[in-house]
Amino acid sequence: MIDKIIGNILMGLISLSLISSGQVYAAWYQAQGQALIINGDKQLAKQQATEEAIRQALLFAGASITSSQTLTNGLLQRDALQVNASGEVKRVEKVSERWHDDYVTVTIRADIFPKKRQCLQSDALKSIVAAPFSVRDPSQFLDGDIQAFNHSLVLQLQNAIKHYNGNVSLDHITPFTVSWVNSRNQQQASSLGKQYDAQLALFGHIEDVSVVRTVSTWNPFTQPEAERRLAFRIRLIDTINNAVLLDKAYQMKSAWEYKVHEKVDTGSDFFWQSAYGKTIQREISLIVEDVAHAVECQPTTGRVLSVANNQISINLGKMHGLEMGDILSLYQMQTLTDDRGLHYQQYNLHPEKLIVTQINYDNAVMVAENGGLLGNIQPNDFVIHN
Repeated sequence: MIDKIIGNILMGLISLSLISSGQVYAAWYQAQGQALIINGDKQLAKQQATEEAIRQALLFAGASITSSQTLTNGLLQRDALQVNASGEVKRVEKVSERWHDDYVTVTIRADIFPKKRQCLQSDALKSIVAAPFSVRDPSQFLDGDIQAFNHSLVLQLQNAIKHYNGNVSLDHITPFTVSWVNSRNQQQASSLGKQYDAQLALFGHIEDVSVVRTVSTWNPFTQPEAERRLAFRIRLIDTINNAVLLDKAYQMKSAWEYKVHEKVDTGSDFFWQSAYGKTIQREISLIVEDVAHAVECQPTTGRVLSVANNQISINLGKMHGLEMGDILSLYQMQTLTDDRGLHYQQYNLHPEKLIVTQINYDNAVMVAENGGLLGNIQPNDFVIHN
């Protein structure tokens, strides 16, 4: 109905001023966001349109989007928001708010100056393995008989990452869910990283997917209006060192257009074109941006596959941005146990630097840069391409 409601960017350079003695400039960016009014909830539509406009301005300016929710909440309470913290956004103003029959358009402008990156952003592709999200209350799947919803959700995420012009690739989805207990998450991340040759593991847990149906008080025989919620949390884990790079909750609600006993195919295009499906896709786009932002400063990490004749084979290649002559560092992992029986991972930097001498699409061969001997190196030791 309103396919254009994606939040078209209408950037206009209104003013340009020198912020410091260096070459750092701030500019006013104007952007527009739109959102459907679902079940008459104008406040939610206004919130979604405002956040979309802020996100578009931040993305266009090349700034971090992590503060978009905070800025949205502030702008909903007043028409202008002065940000005193030393961040990338100094001021946000609402330019206009236009209501239509079934959607709202919010236009904002923001005084933005992107910070200089604190790291060299890597263009190397980082591979992800994901699992279907675990579910707190599987009985909530009974309304609509959406037993495959958690798997369909990850497939949509995989498709969104595929079409995102970024530095991550979701190459594998396991046929099983994983435990949501944090320590188990990290153990499983390490195991799946080895199994699927993935640097990152992404897990999710659905907290709420309930349906609320409201029967008309004046005509109880009419079909009740229904609204379905979705609240979930994701974790992105480095499979080499088990570091949690992203741990964030997402939630949404939207009209549920199906009857109580109607079986819903969550893998169909029809479902993902429904109001509920489109609202989920909006959240998925946020996840993709959050994941890309979380790993942009992470070095590309790979594992040693084999060692023979003073040569090391690794699971990084051209697809990961590796080139002939690249220099990599080698780390050896050692498990330590304290007097309480707790286990710790210790990473020891190998004294030899490694140089790429042969390269294929997804693997490479390396030798010591100075021609020395490579002793005590084993499969599953890991290399880092800075």
